[in-house]
Amino acid sequence: MEEGVPCPAPAAKLTPPVKKSQDMHDERSKLVNEYACRVLELLGMGHRLFVPRLLATSKEDLLQADFEGALKFFRVQLPKRYRAEENARRLMEQACNIKVPTKKLKKYEKEYQAMRENQLQQEDPMDRYKRENRRLQEASMRLEQENDDLAHELVTSKIALRNDLDQAEDKADVLNKELLFTKQRLVETEEEKRKQEEETAQLKEVFRKQLEKAEYEIKKTTAIIAEYKQICSQLSTRLEKQQAASKEELEAVKVRHGLPL
Repeated sequence: MEEGVPCPAPAAKLTPPVKKSQDMHDERSKLVNEYACRVLELLGMGHRLFVPRLLATSKEDLLQADFEGALKFFRVQLPKRYRAEENARRLMEQACNIKVPTKKLKKYEKEYQAMRENQLQQEDPMDRYKRENRRLQEASMRLEQENDDLAHELVTSKIALRNDLDQAEDKADVLNKELLFTKQRLVETEEEKRKQEEETAQLKEVFRKQLEKAEYEIKKTTAIIAEYKQICSQLSTRLEKQQAASKEELEAVKVRHGLPL
């Protein structure tokens, strides 16, 4: 793999005009094949950055295969795998993350530049123009696809925003209804509270008057009871005096008549 042969450029030949969709499909296939050839070209020139990562990513497949299977893997399966742009890009990123001394990188760069200059000198100008044309078409198709994706994303975003707006408006209507209902309940509650406060004030006034009346009755009753107690005390004192006087008078009568005491 140190001295691999670069992928040959497609032969220049004229093709009859076909439909636009078929042309785009053919051009896309050619661009993918060219991209794969570009990856294999870097591998075939003995690029030391890609070989370790390539062997590392294909280790399990190579260990499970015999000699013929390994040859078939490098001849068929490996190019097919890295025709996918994502796989090729991932391989390049992994290879570029390997730390390589600057001197070796410059050496590899000189080898590659020399190989490219040699290829350009041997290449037919018509083939070079076709390749450049294909690259421009690839860029154009990529931009068109990006434009379509952005347009689709824009329409999808507008639809999503419209749905979100509708949901927000529905939720706002529900919240407004709940707010009106709550305000109505608040007014009713405040009115009920006012009535209860008025009833409470009336009850307090009635209880205050009843309390004052009860206090007055208690004072009046207390005064009457005190007066009765005083009268009873006076009557008790008077009765005791009368009893003492009657006893003395009885004793005096008994003494006068000589009766035993």
